[in-house]
Amino acid sequence: MPDPSDRAPSPPPFLAMADVDLMTALVRGEREALGELYDRHANVLLALSVRLVGIQAQAEELVHDVFIEAWHHARDFDSTRGSVRAWLLTRTRSRALDRRAAQARQTNLARRLYADASVVTAPTQPASFDAGRVHRGLGQLASDLVAVVELAYFDGLSASEIARALEIPIGTVKSRLARALSVLREDLAVAGKGTP
Repeated sequence: MPDPSDRAPSPPPFLAMADVDLMTALVRGEREALGELYDRHANVLLALSVRLVGIQAQAEELVHDVFIEAWHHARDFDSTRGSVRAWLLTRTRSRALDRRAAQARQTNLARRLYADASVVTAPTQPASFDAGRVHRGLGQLASDLVAVVELAYFDGLSASEIARALEIPIGTVKSRLARALSVLREDLAVAGKGTP
C-alpha cells in the first residue's frame, strides 16, 4: 500500500482553473481567484498601461484599479465576446485613455487659469507655467467648487448647462465658479511674487 505522503501535492484549485472559471469564482466572491488572475495577466496589463500612460507609478496604480474593477464587475464578463485577457486589456486601455484625457484637460485648465491670473495680477510677469501649483490649488477647493470648474473648463459647459447637470440655480453656478477662480488666482498671484 503506497504511503499517502509519497504522493505529489495537488496544485491549489485556482491554479488549475481556466480564466473563465476564475471569473465565475469572482462572481461567487472567491478572492483567491482574483489573485490568480492577477498573477496571470498583470504583466501584460502593466506593459500596455506603461505604454499608454508613460509613468510607471501611474501605470501600476491603473492596473491595480482594473483588477479592483474586475472584482466588482466580474458578472459583466461575457465569454462569448472574447477572452478574459481581452476583457482586462480593453478595460486597461479604456482607463489609460481616460486618465490621459483627464491629464490633458487638467493641464489645459491650469494653463488657462494661469493666463487669467497673470493678466489680473501682474501683466509683466514672465510666462512661466506652474501646473503643479494649479493642481494643488484644485485639490484644496471644496468638491462643489471643483465640480463647477471641471464642468466649465474640462467639459466646456455653459453656466446654464452646468446648472441643469448639477440641478442647482444658475446664480449658484456663477458664484461657485467665481469663488473657485478667485481662490486659484490668489494662489497663483502668491506664486508669482516668489512665495513658496
